[in-house]
Amino acid sequence: MMRHVSIRVKCMLVGFYARDGLDLIYSYWLLCITKCNKWRESPENLNMSAYSICKKKILGLKYWAMGYSKSEKFIRHTLSNYETDALKEVGLLISAAFMDSIILNQALKIALQRLDASDSALFPKHVQYYKALLFIQKVCMVSSVAESEVKKHHVKILSFAFYRKDCCSLDISIRISSTAILKQINKSNTPKSHTHTTFITCLSHSYINDVLGEV
Repeated sequence: MMRHVSIRVKCMLVGFYARDGLDLIYSYWLLCITKCNKWRESPENLNMSAYSICKKKILGLKYWAMGYSKSEKFIRHTLSNYETDALKEVGLLISAAFMDSIILNQALKIALQRLDASDSALFPKHVQYYKALLFIQKVCMVSSVAESEVKKHHVKILSFAFYRKDCCSLDISIRISSTAILKQINKSNTPKSHTHTTFITCLSHSYINDVLGEV
């Protein structure tokens, strides 16, 4: 009799703990869903697609695994290829670069590296191209250190002056930014005259005409 009671008690205990375990798993699942929804509805992520949000989280794990510093994580997130409010985020990075020379050097190095990424139909890189060129353009207008560093990579910048990609809304912006960078670094090398930067000026005019023609 006692043996049957003990077995019955054991079964009840197993059922109790199993039920508690399922409740715990269910509660944890609900908590994860709630946190994901709150994270999705936060102001900084409100305009991002589900793919971009997932990519941002994966990038965060990658940067953590690589052991990057806090400033490097910020720079790499800002100049990464996921779609976001580029003007706002790059603007914050530019402000930080002007306040700290270490951030300026790190960001400039990473921005130039972003331009080396291979672009393809399966893995398009136009978002990070645009962010990197926009950052380079703005810092070159103020920092002579950045300008002298970018001069070493003028051939790389020049290739983006002819960037064209079907179904890409940023190709014109990429061409205009790269052209502006070339004009900036060429201006400091050439004495002022009516004919200097003729080639770059022609590029600018041709792309401005493209913009006017497509509006």
